Amino acid sequence: MIPDLIRIREYNSRNDASFKNPKLNPEIPFHPENFSRIFSVVSKEIEDNGLEEKSNTLTYTVSLKWLRKEGDCHFFQIFKNNFSEGQGSMMADLAAESMRSLNPVEVKTDLRGRVLSVSLPQETIRDFGKIKERLTDLFPDPYAKIYLDEFETAVLDQRIFESRMKEDIFIKAYFAALRKGFTNGRSFLTQSIGEENIPVDIQQKVESADYDQEMALLQSLAPAEEDKSFTGKYTLYSDSGMVKAIEIHYTISFLV
Repeated sequence: MIPDLIRIREYNSRNDASFKNPKLNPEIPFHPENFSRIFSVVSKEIEDNGLEEKSNTLTYTVSLKWLRKEGDCHFFQIFKNNFSEGQGSMMADLAAESMRSLNPVEVKTDLRGRVLSVSLPQETIRDFGKIKERLTDLFPDPYAKIYLDEFETAVLDQRIFESRMKEDIFIKAYFAALRKGFTNGRSFLTQSIGEENIPVDIQQKVESADYDQEMALLQSLAPAEEDKSFTGKYTLYSDSGMVKAIEIHYTISFLV
């Protein structure tokens, strides 16, 4: 009655034994060498207070390029462009132009793709006076001056700049800790959501064992929470582990 090795392997490859299937417990690589890609980012926020619903959509492009490897670290260059904000306000235009003025931003990761630091080139910091002067000429409004003064503080203080950029929507999503080891078909990570950067615990699994050049990871809260929901899908290139596409949906409920 004891199954032979062939039968055991057959059982382990079935969906009802997914926690034993090696393809559903992958060692996700991180080989970014020579990677270069332009991503389209769409961020839609909906606020519903029970009486009315407000929504706003921000779109832009991100050019991500691998620069080099030094020791146990990888370096990437990020350009953000083509901003479009649904409401088209002056402050939204100012924020977009301010971000463009900082191109490029440099991201440093470890060998698993986790962010170690985010910084600006020294020439950007050195020339920031001229950058701010140009922005002030473009946006002479007194409210814009307040924004630009705060912007200057954040840019010139590396600690503040890095803290804020690590919570950037694209950076924290693209360089999420996806490559933790899988056990019984699951791996676990922590992510932050919302403007308040609320931490949530997430579990992920491989969508299907029938993958070849690309694999899909499905994410959900673990454990479930009454006041939050989260679903995510990452599509990765199997050979390099680099992310091709991301789709994330979440809700946060606040008790008043």
